[in-house]
Amino acid sequence: MDRFSQESDKFSSFLEGPGQEKKRFEIYHFLLNHLTEEQKFQLSVKLCVETLHSVPDGAIDIGVKNGSAVVSDTLHILSSNV
Repeated sequence: MDRFSQESDKFSSFLEGPGQEKKRFEIYHFLLNHLTEEQKFQLSVKLCVETLHSVPDGAIDIGVKNGSAVVSDTLHILSSNV
């Protein structure tokens, strides 16, 4: 595993789980504040197609903690007024 992968794994595990929601939401809001309206629209489409569409297909299992967290975060981003 290269150094970038190791650092990426550390960062993602740092933000994992329900106890880290607030940190993730702060990052999401920061990023959303720096997107143009067109980029926000493109992000919304991508989240719907790649994340929400994956639930009924079975690619994301909402019966497990990580699956439900991904869907929850996606819905949070989509419902954001930023």
